[in-house]
Amino acid sequence: MAIPLFVFNRCSKNVNETKDINYVSFEKLSYNFNVMPDTTMKYDINFYTTQISGSDRTFNIAVDDQSTSDPTSYSVPTSVTVPANSNHGVLEVGLLDKNISASGNTLILKFANKDGLFTGHSTTININEFCPLINNPGDFAGTWSGNDAFDFGAPENVSMTVNGDSLIVTGLSSYMMQYWWGETITSGGSCSMKVTDNSEVFIPRQFIYTTLYNGAPSSYDIKGSGTWKNCGATPTLHIVYDIYYSGETTGIGAAYNGAAFVADLTLGGPIAPPIQKGTILNVKKIK
Repeated sequence: MAIPLFVFNRCSKNVNETKDINYVSFEKLSYNFNVMPDTTMKYDINFYTTQISGSDRTFNIAVDDQSTSDPTSYSVPTSVTVPANSNHGVLEVGLLDKNISASGNTLILKFANKDGLFTGHSTTININEFCPLINNPGDFAGTWSGNDAFDFGAPENVSMTVNGDSLIVTGLSSYMMQYWWGETITSGGSCSMKVTDNSEVFIPRQFIYTTLYNGAPSSYDIKGSGTWKNCGATPTLHIVYDIYYSGETTGIGAAYNGAAFVADLTLGGPIAPPIQKGTILNVKKIK
């Protein structure tokens, strides 16, 4: 039997044309949950059915073998209940900061098979250790090193200073522009970045610098987003961004490199020695 794609909601009526199918599914395919050190966090996951009954109904839950989380780091009920006269239930998951890898772990949940029951997709919980900031955005002020856009054989130098509730980021994409794109930055070089308390960063589209190529100036914008981590010895940043000719909607990364640029940076670390002047790693492509 082919099961159609159902859209679940909190309405009090059976989903049209599905009242004869006993079907249950999670609301979302995946979730991203953070866990603070030495803390058990509790999260709710919604699920829905196509049928409504005058009495409570129970469904069994199973943990998929493909999960990478330590079994002692989570608590999941073996069954969940949909109250009478409803098609909506809630599964509460408890997550403990225990053996979470640097890249995060997964917990994959599914409804157990049962005669006469059709089940929807499983749901994947992406679990990351989360250490809150003490002074946002001051925790990010300083010099950052790592890889930015391309690995030039030396860490990128990016500096950040506090400007109210934002950060002024200087140096992001500078090596890429000069040694891959082949243009000299003549002015600018900084942009404003917002840091949220729930591990996200945002760079709204804005001017970043003016360059010179074959005697002709060009003006560029930047736009990006990413995540931060603050557990361990020092904060880290993962930023995905692109550089745009001012007024254009497609960035040079997506158009010429095949994908937006990525920066993986760590606060502190060695200062990058300058790349030898005149070293161009790629010839700029003509628009």
